[in-house]
Amino acid sequence: MTHCEIKFHNNSLGIYYAGQTLAGSAELRLEKSKKLKEFILTISGIAEISWTEKDGDGKESSYSGSEKLLEAVHVLIKPKGSESDTIEIPAGTHVYNFECALPSTLPTSFEGYHGHIRYTVSATIVRPWKFNQTSKAAFTVLQALDLNLGPELVRQPSKAEFSKRFCCWPCSSGPLHVTVRTPIAGYVPGQIIHVMVLLDNKSSVTVNCLVTSLVRIVTYISSCGKTNVDTKSIASVENVVTDDRTDQFSQHMVVPSIAPNISCSVLNVSYELLVTIKVGCCRISPRLRIPLTIGTVPIVAAPTTVPTAEETANYGTFGAIFGPSAPVADSVDPPTYAEAVSTTSVNVNDHANAIGVQSYVPRYPVYKFGAGVLY
Repeated sequence: MTHCEIKFHNNSLGIYYAGQTLAGSAELRLEKSKKLKEFILTISGIAEISWTEKDGDGKESSYSGSEKLLEAVHVLIKPKGSESDTIEIPAGTHVYNFECALPSTLPTSFEGYHGHIRYTVSATIVRPWKFNQTSKAAFTVLQALDLNLGPELVRQPSKAEFSKRFCCWPCSSGPLHVTVRTPIAGYVPGQIIHVMVLLDNKSSVTVNCLVTSLVRIVTYISSCGKTNVDTKSIASVENVVTDDRTDQFSQHMVVPSIAPNISCSVLNVSYELLVTIKVGCCRISPRLRIPLTIGTVPIVAAPTTVPTAEETANYGTFGAIFGPSAPVADSVDPPTYAEAVSTTSVNVNDHANAIGVQSYVPRYPVYKFGAGVLY
């Protein structure tokens, strides 16, 4: 029986930031001596996507795309003679160490419905006159996204407004006006998104509830330029509206373990805050969107703001001062790393003659903010 296990040194979870050095070992355990031609270690990273679509006539079309991100090959064992020679490895445990400097430009690992960004280490036993045997393990790469260094817009308050008159012939109702605000537009997993919703309803339509969702938007880009956009609600909160004339709502939503914003040639990940105003009378529910950025390093401090007189003159006031949504640096501990939510575990060791099963879910940094910090 042949056993092969890939281990990462001083990094049991296999999590690395782009630019760091990947280090580990391939441990080969043989119950009896074995002849082989080569023992090869391959470190690779690839972004690949694929999906199918049907047109109006039922004809099915396939789309795909890929980008090679990383490839390094190390020959661990090889006979000194010709390519046809073999080498006999005695029974026992044999450990082969490896190192690889990861490029600083690598995008963050991601597993999606139509594709993935995946990094693996494969150990392949090349056997004479037999199928090769492979053991593979995945590791997570994180592209650091420091919200303090990005566009200023990420650190500023965000606002979205909706105003509509609902016509009920022969009369026209007054307007339904909704304003949504967040103190900043950049967050990290573990942080609370503080959402303020101001409702001013002078229409004849009843507002039943408000639903606020954190939505992930994954855009898959094929080699021919065709795109497929997959949206998914990651977290949500709901408020039942008891007074739908004039009211304000304070909502709080914790950002779970999700990937930061990602951009590569075949796969992009972005986020938005989606507020849905559910109304009666079988009418279409209005929606408001605020783009959000999910990072790996929280904002050191956020501005404190209140609505201006101009902003509140016609629609009332929020009645609250937005405190900082992210703590000062000393108030937050280093992150832990949790498995991504809304992601199904995959077996990365899927070679036809694989040695064992290697389940994998990427992990992302999750922060725990200190007590007394306003979110």
